[in-house]
Amino acid sequence: MAVKLVLTQIMKNETHVAKRMLDSVKPIVDALCIVDTGSTDNSIEFVKNWGLENGIETFVFEKPFTTLKVVETMLSKWLEKNFLLVAMVMTGIHFG
Repeated sequence: MAVKLVLTQIMKNETHVAKRMLDSVKPIVDALCIVDTGSTDNSIEFVKNWGLENGIETFVFEKPFTTLKVVETMLSKWLEKNFLLVAMVMTGIHFG
């Protein structure tokens, strides 16, 4: 089985930087796993469309930000079932 590299990121209202970030990782990732913690802009739709347009398997979960531990637990359970290698990139996290 081939190893996959997955970008795992938490985001909230990141449309203004999403394209630059996603374009920068496109050459090295096989999939995206994004947890949106309550965006009110079009971040979710943007990421989904970017994945479709670029042929990158994309999973977006909507989970209100309560504690980082809840999100980490949810991600690790999902990733255990789906991928062998995970790249954790956590930028643009908004607390509050």
